[in-house]
Amino acid sequence: MVNSRILYLGIDFGTSGARAIVIDATGAVQSEAQCGFEATPLAELTAIWQNTLYRLIEQIPASIRQDITRIAIDGTSATVLLCDREGTPITEPLLYNDARGYQLLQQLGATPLTCVYTAGGGAKNTTWTAIRERQLQVAIRPPKHTEAAYGTALLSM
Repeated sequence: MVNSRILYLGIDFGTSGARAIVIDATGAVQSEAQCGFEATPLAELTAIWQNTLYRLIEQIPASIRQDITRIAIDGTSATVLLCDREGTPITEPLLYNDARGYQLLQQLGATPLTCVYTAGGGAKNTTWTAIRERQLQVAIRPPKHTEAAYGTALLSM
């Protein structure tokens, strides 16, 4: 018997962990999964991220996994991981809260940063938001839905 249910998977890799949400065509949540991160040196982050991806997928029931037709994955906003042509990381990640990333974008001709919309755990933490505003010297705003994996699932539709 062929199952005609179509599901969409959004995976969000954040600062403190990763989350996955499976939604149907109406946006109704069908399954959720999450894995936290321990404090990890930058040099070990890429291996942690890969293992976490596998653990997230394993948490989604097989009866739901089999109907996932599209997947979208996001990483912590503005985090950069340089890879070779085969997708193998060649540097440590440049994390989103490192202002050097925004400075490099400007050097490359990007429009100067004036506002950041933030989702995930940090969006709910007013102290963290204030620290990021001071560090980046721009306004930080929350989106309508603060769970980043939800937005990522919408992108996979």
